[in-house]
Amino acid sequence: MHELADVLVPPENMAAYIRGNEKVSRFSRLMDRFACPVFYKRDAQGDSIFQTRYFNQSPAYSFTEYNGTNAPGLLYFDPGWNLYQPKGGNTSQPGYETDMGCMFVPTNEAMDRFFSPSGEGSDFFEAFGSWDKVPDNIAADFVANHQKYSFLSSLPSRFGDIKDEAGYEMEVSKENIVDKFVGRNGVVYVTDKVFTPLDYRTVMGPAKIDSLNSIFNQAMTDAQFVYYLRSLKSTYQFFVTPNEYMKDYVDPVAKSYASENYRCNLEFQLTPQNTVAAVPTRTSDGTVITDNNFPLGYNGTVSNSSILKNRLEDILNCQTLVTESNEAFEAARAGGQEYFITKGYAPVRITQDNKISGAGNERPLTVSKIYNKENGNTYLIDGILQNTTTSIYDVLSSKDDFREFYDMCALLGIFVNNPTSSTVAPGRKVKFLNQYHYTVYVPTNEAIREAQAKGWIPTVGQIENEGDQSVRDSLENVMERFVRYHFQDNSVFIKGEKVENKAYLTSTINEASNKFYPVYVTNKDGNITLVDEADYGTGRVSARVVKTEGVYNLMTRDMTLNSGDKEKATTIEAYTYAVIHQIDDVLWFEQPKGENAKDQK
Repeated sequence: MHELADVLVPPENMAAYIRGNEKVSRFSRLMDRFACPVFYKRDAQGDSIFQTRYFNQSPAYSFTEYNGTNAPGLLYFDPGWNLYQPKGGNTSQPGYETDMGCMFVPTNEAMDRFFSPSGEGSDFFEAFGSWDKVPDNIAADFVANHQKYSFLSSLPSRFGDIKDEAGYEMEVSKENIVDKFVGRNGVVYVTDKVFTPLDYRTVMGPAKIDSLNSIFNQAMTDAQFVYYLRSLKSTYQFFVTPNEYMKDYVDPVAKSYASENYRCNLEFQLTPQNTVAAVPTRTSDGTVITDNNFPLGYNGTVSNSSILKNRLEDILNCQTLVTESNEAFEAARAGGQEYFITKGYAPVRITQDNKISGAGNERPLTVSKIYNKENGNTYLIDGILQNTTTSIYDVLSSKDDFREFYDMCALLGIFVNNPTSSTVAPGRKVKFLNQYHYTVYVPTNEAIREAQAKGWIPTVGQIENEGDQSVRDSLENVMERFVRYHFQDNSVFIKGEKVENKAYLTSTINEASNKFYPVYVTNKDGNITLVDEADYGTGRVSARVVKTEGVYNLMTRDMTLNSGDKEKATTIEAYTYAVIHQIDDVLWFEQPKGENAKDQK
């Protein structure tokens, strides 16, 4: 028998330790939002005894509602459950004998450092002002991310490989541990660091955190963009449009309808079911379209999930840049680059004064706030980055400066519609381009006429008047190979990415090697110069982009819609982006045939 100096009591559980430790009281207050007194039994005198339960989604001991009221949020497990076990199921050995839970609990100092104007959680601070004002759903995510189901997988020797319960690196080290406690149901590590859930650490964070961005947040979910933006292996420049500016989106499908009464802009809204809907307003007069025959919706609402997902993807693809790094992006901007290609191949322009615009915006948008996140930067902007609805055909057919080149394209049948039973173009599109981004170089009318005078390429009239079909076919082949050599993979802009003598493939194939001929591009000092395959190695410049207003940096998009009848189309099926430049001479993939060789020009 031994006499004890104090009463022998069982050790505390994790919840009791956290609640009693003043050094972690900030975290404790958050965690206790999800605590609930639950009737346990009556004592001998008939008094009710309650136990504290924490709302949680544990597979072994979940607690998601009480007395008909759903939980305000769910932790991964109940830190007050004395017989904690990580998994459900029957085994010969009770689960609580095989493993314990584990929690990483930040000190008050770490919580305050995070939740500050200059801290990692500056977007939390701006949105809520204090921890007590953080909404329950976000607070639950935050607390849960500091829980681990298994202590055995969270031993200090495994800190280098430890992942959160969503499978992402926690980035914890032994140096982060300032205290520890072994309780009856698990281990608590007190840390000098906050472990933010991945969604809030990434460029998605400002949209998920602030209710003023709730439409954009739900759009990311509805369009399944969250899985993409969670990646920590990529760096993004992500542009978020707050709720008040989620309007005036020029619907690219509706713009193709014959009736002006059905051409509309969309104003996006959040439904009570937390899905995105849109109000269609006529582009002509701003009235709401309530016609029940309107293909996109009826009673003044666009609510079809497939249509909305299609448009939200269009917006998100245009508002997401994938960059090498933040430093590389800023270096490019400091070097004068203004045009960038987005995830969906759309071009956007960002000027030195932080104004940003898509190809279809009537005015540049303003960046009001920039958040630095773990996988890039998030920018709040006062509008939607609008894609262009102008096609390559629209541009080439409408400008006299492009007349000779357009006439050749038209003769060759390069612009087609070719509707099928399930797809159609809004107008005409280039038949050999895919869902990517391209550059079209249009020689001046004078340069084309000079090449024709030298016998390098036939004229349109010469082909039209040729009576011998075999000769005509031969002449058309010469012309088509010439024309296609002026269509290049990748969009290259004046004030775009700087390159030096970089080879880009064209749409003319080398019949000997069965590979596409390249053109060599230098883009620097606000000028684009080209060296064609015929001049490559001679030291000569073959052509230069003409920097006359209205004939360079012209942005286009060819589209395919989801119906054989464009009046019934509802979604964008495929698209091609291209930028068009006038150049001061023609390009050649080989020495042109004719009276004068190219090296004599």
